Amino acid sequence: MSAASLSDRQLEILATVFGAPARLDGDHIVIGEKRHRVIDGVVIVDDMGREEAAKEEVVRSFGAEWTTFSQMTPEHQAEFDAYFDLIDVPALAGKAVADLGCGMGRWSRILMERTRPRFLVCADLSEAIFVARENLKDHDNVVFLRADLEKLAFPGFRFDLAFSLGVLHHIPAGPERALANIAGYCERFLCYLYYALDNRGAVFAALFRLADGLRRALTLVRNEAARRSISWLLAVFLYKPFVILADVAGWFGVDKERLPLNAYCGNSLARIQQDAYDRFFTSVEHRYSRADVRALTAPHWRDIVFSDRQPYWHFLCMGPKERV
Repeated sequence: MSAASLSDRQLEILATVFGAPARLDGDHIVIGEKRHRVIDGVVIVDDMGREEAAKEEVVRSFGAEWTTFSQMTPEHQAEFDAYFDLIDVPALAGKAVADLGCGMGRWSRILMERTRPRFLVCADLSEAIFVARENLKDHDNVVFLRADLEKLAFPGFRFDLAFSLGVLHHIPAGPERALANIAGYCERFLCYLYYALDNRGAVFAALFRLADGLRRALTLVRNEAARRSISWLLAVFLYKPFVILADVAGWFGVDKERLPLNAYCGNSLARIQQDAYDRFFTSVEHRYSRADVRALTAPHWRDIVFSDRQPYWHFLCMGPKERV
């Protein structure tokens, strides 16, 4: 498609969030003094330079993941409820929202099914942004940006809510720069960062070390067919036994929360395979304790609320601090 695949409504949204007039020029869009390519309805804000090799591998992996696992599953509805337990979703009607690191757009699609925001901006640096566009093509108030969260900025505009779920802990240099950027353009920020097992015991820690060693080895596998096959084997022979154990323990009154991989109880094998791919083929993975999260967010936000539910840690930042 050409840039003309951007609707008048999308042009209006882009002009609003970037604070400058937006117009089409062939297969490009001109926003103020900046000119960007438009590919299949996606505005190309950023491309990676050669110096960003570590980031490029992470981005490539996630692009392949969401192209392979591009289908919505019933489990996504329950997962959305878990992530958004700190948010009054219906109250987002008429609000400006941003999905940062949107992947295939699963959370944005569910959000759009449950409420009608003023508009939604989906941003991702990987090829997954084109999958998100396909999954949200029926909504006229969504724009799609291929953009780097460490660089993305919206001068003079503030979103009512931005969310980034399971993304920032994969940035090679850590999430500090992205967090600083995000605080500059939203009133509230819902985030999920992998936890450092700081609320778990020695058994969890030992199992994690084994799994992390396997992850480091498997990231060397680059063939996508092999990755799909391995992720299926992991789902069947690694994840599923723990899930069955948690289910059996639950029948006998044991608190399943204490057992590894209990969050996958009731999930289909396809959904488990998707997460196995996500978990074991990502070359960069940082983990944070609650104290770490507070230290990361304190320079930018006045308050932070942690959810006491899985996944750990997801939290809501509120009251962005004024920049000096």
